[in-house]
Amino acid sequence: MTSGERRLAERLEQKLDDDYDFDNHLFELHTGTLAQRLARCAQG
Repeated sequence: MTSGERRLAERLEQKLDDDYDFDNHLFELHTGTLAQRLARCAQG
């Protein structure tokens, strides 16, 4: 994992923590590839 990917992964984890909802949390974790989830996180 590159440093940029690591930063995006950290942002994704923080977003999930901030917006935690059990059903949506599980859905978001398992929707798309890691790269797709990181890209969505980067968009805000």
